[in-house]
Amino acid sequence: MGRLHAQIPGLEPAIAALNTLLSVNGGSIEWGYARASTVEQLTESQREQIAQAGYEIEPKRFVEEKISGSAPAAQSPDFQKLFDHMESGDTLVVTKLDRIRRDSVDVQQTLRHFAARGVRLLVLQLGNLDLTSSAGELMIKVLAAIADFERDLIVERTQAGQARPRAGGKHKGRPASTSSEQREVVRRRLEAGDTVTAVAKDFNVSRVTIISIRDTSKRGTNLRCHPAPEGACSPGFTSACAITLLQL
Repeated sequence: MGRLHAQIPGLEPAIAALNTLLSVNGGSIEWGYARASTVEQLTESQREQIAQAGYEIEPKRFVEEKISGSAPAAQSPDFQKLFDHMESGDTLVVTKLDRIRRDSVDVQQTLRHFAARGVRLLVLQLGNLDLTSSAGELMIKVLAAIADFERDLIVERTQAGQARPRAGGKHKGRPASTSSEQREVVRRRLEAGDTVTAVAKDFNVSRVTIISIRDTSKRGTNLRCHPAPEGACSPGFTSACAITLLQL
C-alpha cells in the first residue's frame, strides 16, 4: 500500500498520523531519485516532474546525485545507500530510465535486485510503468534490443564511411605536410650535411617532420659498402668495395 493523501479538508492530521504509522510498521514508502552527469547540470527539474505527476515524496526520501550514467549502479554510493534503505513494498520513482543508468545490462541487473527485494521501480517517461513487473521486464528487453540494433547500425555506418576514402586512394588522418619530391630533397640535403633546423626552416615545417623523414629513410633500404677481396666484385662494381643491399 502506498502513502495516503488527504482528499477531504480537515483530515490532514489523521492522514499524517497514518502515514507515520505506515512508516514505522514497514508500510509502502515512496522514494525519489534524480541524477545528473555533471556538477553543472541540475536535478531540480526531475524533482518537479515527479511532484507534478502526483508523488509527494518527503525530502529525506529524495536522493539527488551527480555522477555519470556510464558508471555502474554498484559504484554509485548515493544510489546504493538509497537501495539499502528501501524495503519490500516500497516504490522508487524516476523521471526517465536513463536516470538509473545508461548501460542496458546494468539496468537489467539493477532491476533484478529490485525485484528480489520486492521494491517497485516506476518510470514517468514510460507511463508510470513498474519495470519490476512482467510487462516492465518485457519493455526493458525490447528497449535493450533496440539500443543494440542502433549501436550496430552506427558501427556499420562508421566502417562504411572509413572504407570509401580508402577505396579512393585516400589515407586516414591529416594530409602529409610535404610531397614525395620534397621528402627526397630533404633526404639529400641531410645526407649532404645540412642540419635538421635549417632544412625545416627552408621547407616551413617543424623539426619533428624533418626528423620523421630522416628516420623513415633510415628504416627503408640502406646501402652499405664493405671492402671486398680481390676478384670478389661482380661486373659493374669497382674492386674497391662490394655494395650490399639490406632490407631492414
